[in-house]
Amino acid sequence: MKKVNKDRLNYYILFGYMILCPILDVINSFIQRYFVISISIGVIFKGVFLLYLLYFFLFKTKNSKLKKLFIIYLGMLFIWGGLFILNRYSVLSISNIISELLNVFKIFYFPIVTILLYIYTVESKIKIKDIEKIFGVLFVEYLILLFIPFITNTGFSSYFFNQKDGFTGWFYAANELGPITIILIFEFLNIAVNNRLRNLWLILIYCYLMLLIGTKVAFLGLFIVLLYYLIRWIISRNWKNVIFILVIICFSVLATFKGVIIGNINKMLTDDKNLVTTPQKPNKKPATYQNNQNTDANYQGILNIILSGRQIYFLNTKEIYANSRVSSQILGIGFINTTEVNNKSIEKTIEIDFLDIFFHCGIIGFILYLLPYILTTINIIKRLIKMKKINWDIVSNAFVFALLIMISLIAGHILTAPAVSMLLSFVIVIILLKLLEMEKKKS
Repeated sequence: MKKVNKDRLNYYILFGYMILCPILDVINSFIQRYFVISISIGVIFKGVFLLYLLYFFLFKTKNSKLKKLFIIYLGMLFIWGGLFILNRYSVLSISNIISELLNVFKIFYFPIVTILLYIYTVESKIKIKDIEKIFGVLFVEYLILLFIPFITNTGFSSYFFNQKDGFTGWFYAANELGPITIILIFEFLNIAVNNRLRNLWLILIYCYLMLLIGTKVAFLGLFIVLLYYLIRWIISRNWKNVIFILVIICFSVLATFKGVIIGNINKMLTDDKNLVTTPQKPNKKPATYQNNQNTDANYQGILNIILSGRQIYFLNTKEIYANSRVSSQILGIGFINTTEVNNKSIEKTIEIDFLDIFFHCGIIGFILYLLPYILTTINIIKRLIKMKKINWDIVSNAFVFALLIMISLIAGHILTAPAVSMLLSFVIVIILLKLLEMEKKKS
């Protein structure tokens, strides 16, 4: 088999894996809803693919410098992981260890896959257009998997405790679906404008379905993405694309205010699940404590709207962390309740990714998690300064990456959810591949 054919085979394997992920997520959604099974086939599938990437790295990669760096990083992770489990001596049973390791796997899936995916694409000579094709197919796939349950009225609610709020199609969690749809529409808009009329109707339906999800992330994320492209194309004076995006924005605004999803947005902000209350009006001459009560109620109301009550879980986890032994603060308090902790709140994550990583994986785990991204960011900045040139593809992908990081600071389910973080890994890979492309042209 020729080398070129081997490279394309590697791409087809990656392509096949990516288009299978949403289908398996749907299957897993039905299993989780209708069967008492704790094992996720999605996690197993993603774990198998991670092993494949690791195999490729160990036996197919020629970049010896990158190999050494990544092996050192893996070594540090294994040492921390071993100490993390040993420190949790009060949960040393097979089932508890597996549960702890599965949670660790979900968290560190992002940095490990990002590194391995970059190596895989470079070694297999996978181009940016190939990755864009994957995004294009995923966009249509998610559209179909949302549209069919919508027209057949077989979709699920975004909130388990209220079957009338939101819409997730056949997928399981709205918290993960929102960020995924944001990444896909962002990347699809970047490649679809050259076929404006053919793709316009697909984008309009997709925007409609995004609004139906009924979460702040999907709602605000959609309009932020649309405004970004409006500003970008105005700056570049691409007036055809400006008209294209204005049509989409007008449609999305009309869909919102016509009552398509406005009811869900109101419920999302005012139901008991977010603990938002309207403060009572003060008397004509209110006492100081009454002013303080109203101020506190206003403050709590704003926090609840922004964080959806996550500040409560933060305070609970912070208390557990503060009361734990020093070794647990350094290595992580873990994810399972023990006789030592004796607090069930440890099993409820904050759903703010960086805080969950810090508290549950400790200071060392948090540093190890951030290390690849700190080094990559420094490397990207140095290379851009050296070239003294900027590119819209880099700017766009950096923007959507920053947007998702901001979401992870408010709503979570980005860095710690493999279904989302896998797509975010591709965003980073596109930036790095574009840099390589620019450097080759310059040389």
